[in-house]
Amino acid sequence: NVTPEVDDICEGSSTTLTASSPGSGVGYIWDTGAGSASITVSPLTTTTYSVTGTDAQGCSGTTTATVNVDPLPVANFSADPLIGCDPTTVHFTDLSTGNISIWDWEFGDGDISGLQHPSHTYTSGTYNVTLTVTTVAGCQSSLTMSNYVTISPNPVAAFTANPAVVSQDEPTISFINQSTQATLYNWSFGDNAGNDYAENPIYTYSGSGSFVVTLWAENDAGCTDSASMTVNVKPTY
Repeated sequence: NVTPEVDDICEGSSTTLTASSPGSGVGYIWDTGAGSASITVSPLTTTTYSVTGTDAQGCSGTTTATVNVDPLPVANFSADPLIGCDPTTVHFTDLSTGNISIWDWEFGDGDISGLQHPSHTYTSGTYNVTLTVTTVAGCQSSLTMSNYVTISPNPVAAFTANPAVVSQDEPTISFINQSTQATLYNWSFGDNAGNDYAENPIYTYSGSGSFVVTLWAENDAGCTDSASMTVNVKPTY
């Protein structure tokens, strides 16, 4: 007989078939030409192997073993969006083929998922993403997309006003931009009189009151942040 009589392997894998007999001095010949009791085979498709054993008295017998080859799955996926600002939720779509029953995702930041179509929220950085799929037969395939997701850091908007309190006689205020990781600026001075795009604007108010000044800061990736403060223009009596 042969052990195992029937074996299932994944495409590209191998298995060992071993012939045995209760007789003494038995020699074995496989249909592959091998002359040993055990052979290691790696068929591309399901294959039946035969082996003939002959003992010292010349008595012989033949038996067979079948190796079933299960196809490998093909791992594939897409994601959207692939770029964003901190934080960004990325939605992954499994595009793998095969009789798949298990999905193992590695998002590149230490987090994992077993869902077929997961979503994952990233902070700033560039990440590799790996999907490993397993079929019902236990065959696996993996795909790694290097530097697949890039999340840019947000700028930090900040500023001061000098001075923050003025009189209507001298209503000019200098705004000192203290933002970091920003390249574009948009100022609103709280008086509905328009915007300014300078880095450090100087603004003159035309009336008295309290005004909420807002700075929007943006970086090259389009990520934004904002900061606000109140300035006061005192009336002149």
